Amino acid sequence: KKDPNKTAQLDKTATKKISKKEETDYKNLDFKEYGSRFYGVKEKGKMKRGVYVLSPGKNGDQSTWYGLFTENSGEFWKGYYHHTYKNGQELYQYIEYELDSNGKVAMDGKIYKFVDDYLITEEDFIKVKEYIQTNREIPFSFGNFDDLKNRKKNTLTAKDVLKSNNSVKNRETLSKENYYALVIGNNDYQYLDKLRAAENDATAVGKILKEKYGFKVDLLLNADYDETVNKIYSLTKNLKSQDNLLIYYAGHGELDAAENRGYWLPVDANEELRSKWISNSFIVDRIKATKAKHVLLMVDSCFSGTLLRSGNSNLRNSSIDKNYIQRLKNKKTRLVITSGGNEPVTDNEGGNHSLFAQKLLDTLNQNNDVINSQILFENIRSYVVANASQTPEIAIVHKSGHDGGDFLFFSND
Repeated sequence: KKDPNKTAQLDKTATKKISKKEETDYKNLDFKEYGSRFYGVKEKGKMKRGVYVLSPGKNGDQSTWYGLFTENSGEFWKGYYHHTYKNGQELYQYIEYELDSNGKVAMDGKIYKFVDDYLITEEDFIKVKEYIQTNREIPFSFGNFDDLKNRKKNTLTAKDVLKSNNSVKNRETLSKENYYALVIGNNDYQYLDKLRAAENDATAVGKILKEKYGFKVDLLLNADYDETVNKIYSLTKNLKSQDNLLIYYAGHGELDAAENRGYWLPVDANEELRSKWISNSFIVDRIKATKAKHVLLMVDSCFSGTLLRSGNSNLRNSSIDKNYIQRLKNKKTRLVITSGGNEPVTDNEGGNHSLFAQKLLDTLNQNNDVINSQILFENIRSYVVANASQTPEIAIVHKSGHDGGDFLFFSND
C-alpha cells in the first residue's frame, strides 16, 4: 500500500519540469495542503482544483484524483485518476462526470453518470501533473497540450488507440477461423435469491457478439445444471484448432472456503445440495481439453477470482497490426477475465446491467475495428473500480498450454 501522506507530499513536486519560459507565462497557483488528502486550491471552503488522495481499498488498491471540482458541492468533476493496483500495475484515466441542473454530479441509481472516460499513457499523465498547479486551463484532450499539437494521439482506448493503427480491418487475416460464444445468464433461481441483471447482460452480450462481431452464439438463459454442463462439454469437445471460443457467465457464484474453490450456480442449485454446483475446476478442465486455439473466459459472478488463484497476470499491451495478428494465429490462448477477486460483486446499481457488463458492452460498441483482450479489460477495470468495491482481474489459465497468444474481436462495421 502507498502511504497517502507520502503520496500527497510527492505530488507537490509535480511541476518541477515546467520550463522557465512557462513559469514566466503562467503563474503558479497558491496550492496549499489541507490534511493528508487534499493539496490544492479552495474557494469558500470548498475544493476547486488540485490533487485528492482517496482512501486505499481493502485489497490495497489506491487512486488519486488530479483535476477540477464542482462549484457548488466540491465533488470530483473533470480530471484524471492515477490508479495503482495490488499487482503493481498503474493506469491513468480521464473522467468527466455529468452535472445535473443544480451543478451536482448526476446519478443513475447509485452510479455516477459520465460524459466521457478513457485511459491515457504515463507520458501524457506527466503533462497533467505539470499543468495542474499553474493557472493554465487543464487540457482535457491530448491534442491540446501546447507542445503536443504535432504529436500523434496515443491512448489505450478502443475508439482512440485502434484508430491510429491505419484502419487495420484484418478479418481476412483470420478468414479461415470461426468464432463461437457460449453466453450464460441466470436470474430466475429456484432456491436462491433471484438476480435482476444477469439475463439482460447475457442477452445484450450475445446480441453484440453475433451482430457486430460475427460470433456463432449459444445463449443459455436460466439454464439448469444438466443443460449448462452438457452444453459446455459438447461445445468444447467439438471445436477445431482454427476455432475461437468465448464463454461468458453471469449469475450466482459461491466459494467453498475449505476447498478454496469457486463454483457457478445454475438455476436449480441450492445451498445444501452440492450436486448442482458447477466447479471452477470443471470449467478450467474443459478449457484445457478443447482443441480451440484461442479461448477467453469472462465471468461476472461472486468469488470469480478463484479461477485466477494459480494464474499469471503479467500480460502486456501489444500493437495490433497485421504482423501481430499473423503471430497470433500460431499461438495458443487461454485467458480469463473476472468481474472481481475472491469477493462478492454487485448485480446492478439501479440500471439494466451490472457495471462489468455495461462497460464491456460500451467498449465493444465503440470499437469499429479490432480490439484485444487487454485493452478491453483495462477499460472495464477502470470503470468498475471507480464505481464499486470490486476489482476486475485478468490472468492466464494455469497450466492450460497458453503460449502468449491473445483474443481479438474484429468488428464487422
